[in-house]
Amino acid sequence: MGWIKKQKDVSDSDESSWFKRNPKKTIFFVIFIGSLLLIFSAEIFFKYTTVQFKPVIQRYIRLREHPPGTYKVIRPDDRYMQPVDSLIQKEYRIRTDKEGFLEPSKKYENADKTIVFLGGSTTECFWVDEHNRFPYLSGVLLEQMTGLRINSYNSGVGGNDSFHSLDILLNKIIPLRSDVVVMMHNINDLTILLYEKSYWNNNLHRSPIVTVTADNIVENPTVVDVMRTLKNFFIPNLYQKFIDLKVRFGAKKFVDEFAHVRGQKLVIDRIMIKKEFEMNLQTFISICKIRGITPVLMTQQSRLTQSPDLFISKTLAASLKKDFDIEYKEYQEVYELLNQSIREVGIKNGVMVIDLDKEIPHTKEFIYDTFHFNDNGSKLAAEIISKKLLPIVRP
Repeated sequence: MGWIKKQKDVSDSDESSWFKRNPKKTIFFVIFIGSLLLIFSAEIFFKYTTVQFKPVIQRYIRLREHPPGTYKVIRPDDRYMQPVDSLIQKEYRIRTDKEGFLEPSKKYENADKTIVFLGGSTTECFWVDEHNRFPYLSGVLLEQMTGLRINSYNSGVGGNDSFHSLDILLNKIIPLRSDVVVMMHNINDLTILLYEKSYWNNNLHRSPIVTVTADNIVENPTVVDVMRTLKNFFIPNLYQKFIDLKVRFGAKKFVDEFAHVRGQKLVIDRIMIKKEFEMNLQTFISICKIRGITPVLMTQQSRLTQSPDLFISKTLAASLKKDFDIEYKEYQEVYELLNQSIREVGIKNGVMVIDLDKEIPHTKEFIYDTFHFNDNGSKLAAEIISKKLLPIVRP
């Protein structure tokens, strides 16, 4: 039995000797566990003894840009095609770089000249082949004329007005050390000032300030919230393709941004609209000059004429009368008033004005609805813009 007793002694010695053989690890383990217990105890203590002041409202400035790193192929749905007469219903590629500019954009790490275009959907040119969008194509043509390396950025976003562009100018364009910034606005400014009466408004989609109430703050995320976060992180492109398919087959519900005023008779306050718009133009010019940037203004093309064609009469003119009891002639005149403001502010400040309103024919061969370029119109605009910018860009 002696060997059994000896084996038991050896086993007992092995079990009790680990702490003796590893004193440093033992001390670290004890301190670590003790620290965790202390931290958790303190957290529980402060949880029930400290008055919690949770923010009821959170506010932040909205930067209306395309999501950086976007890549998708989209097709205008049947609903979008109803009020157009010269748009090809096909797939269009939408790409953005890491700063949210529409691609193609940054071609050179060290460009000789950098040009940025600010505007709404008429600058964005969503439904134009990406190499024919005038912000990019203007840069290509200027390169051919000058032999310079030119980066040309498209910062247009559908729905943006001049107020949004001022925000983008301050937060995205100035850091690029741009040489020239070209801004084109009209219809979106007219729209927001007509419908909301101010650039500072409560419109859910276009307000410059976003307000989040406590009801919207997720403190205890549900399984759905967790799954949504995982989806956005792991399969954003697959999910976007699924959304595109839903849109293509008509599953997406149309969002009416101005449903709250539709059906009311609206009065056009020309004096207020002109004054507010011109102050934003002046602000744009002043910021650019202070920062050593050459500002350029552009009037906006359209198919608005004193005698509208049948297509404009059946679409825009009819909807203005039905939805807001506004006569086409009055609307056309205030639109032209804002284009004239662009010309006058440019002359007053010694700033170049590229007059697309006068240079682009007011026909469906170049504009597929009331305001937006098709490929032909965008290419013509690029030719006009590049020739006008040549004296500024040429060394």
